[in-house]
Amino acid sequence: MKKLLLSALVLVPAMAFAAEFTSPGNGTTYTLQSLSEIDTCGVTLESAGVYVMTENVNIANGDSFNLESGVTLKMGDGVQFYADGVVQMNCTKKTTITRNAETDNPKGFYIATETPVDTMFVNNVKFDYAGFRTFFVGKAKITNCEFYNNNGKNNSQGALTLGPSDGEYIVRNCKFVSNTVPAIGVAANYLIGLTIEDCEFEDNNTSNTNKPQVN
Repeated sequence: MKKLLLSALVLVPAMAFAAEFTSPGNGTTYTLQSLSEIDTCGVTLESAGVYVMTENVNIANGDSFNLESGVTLKMGDGVQFYADGVVQMNCTKKTTITRNAETDNPKGFYIATETPVDTMFVNNVKFDYAGFRTFFVGKAKITNCEFYNNNGKNNSQGALTLGPSDGEYIVRNCKFVSNTVPAIGVAANYLIGLTIEDCEFEDNNTSNTNKPQVN
């Protein structure tokens, strides 16, 4: 009985480490399509233009990721797309990032780019049940995006969470609707430049009325 218990304790960490893909940092540019072609990656092509992500993905410093226009990415429970490399999400068609199943609570996207980049563009993306968080010093333009039904798993500060200090952000023509957390969040000790233009805010921070829409 003791041997069986010991075996279980040894196997659990091994399984946890296996459930994650990290790019090699050799200058490769990835897309959802190219990630779905890697056997060890948790991204699969479900149907034309629809991808399912069941494991964490890390884009390493030195690599980059471009989100294709018009696709749908369905993320599993607790899953996060993390990037130290350069990310561009400048979509010309509506692109959706959402949960895979009704019981799933994905974390969403966390961009912590180490490589200097002039401006990161996030355009025409709908984040539904999945958050979007940045943690890099640089500029970002977030335009024509929608943030719905955020579950707070990525960060409880906001459906869109920005930081750290010295970043410059433009949030324009975006919608924030029915998020359990505030619409836009920044840590109290961060000093960032934030411009908000022509955005809609409706029924956000449903789990904590003590926080404002822009936190």
